[in-house]
Amino acid sequence: MNWISNEDRLSFKNKGFMIINNVVPNHLIKPACKEIASYVGADLTQPSTWYKGHTDNDGLVPVCHLQSIWNIRQSAKVYAAFSEFFYGEKELYVDFNRCCFRPPCHKDYPKISLGEIHWDIDPRKGCDGWIQGIVLLSV
Repeated sequence: MNWISNEDRLSFKNKGFMIINNVVPNHLIKPACKEIASYVGADLTQPSTWYKGHTDNDGLVPVCHLQSIWNIRQSAKVYAAFSEFFYGEKELYVDFNRCCFRPPCHKDYPKISLGEIHWDIDPRKGCDGWIQGIVLLSV
């Protein structure tokens, strides 16, 4: 399956990012979301609990070591998308950084979910041989 279109590559060149939908298999999304939410004390079925957890660091939670997160990193579809980005390169280095829990913006919680995405490099300038990927999960 081809994940990256010519339009995606043009978007990356011009804007510094591209959006590729449905790369993470559905069966991997729910466990990861549940574990991230659990860390901050949120029940995904109860929106009232989404704003009561950790609010420091704009939603950053130190759970990147969880098996559910590693399962996403090692997904064949995720690997295929990154391999395709690098024009078929098969030897990819897997790194991890962080996870976030950011519920939708809410008027009663003005300091939650208003942060920016953290970039390790300026995506418009790039860095030869590597790229930062962000996986957005939603249930």
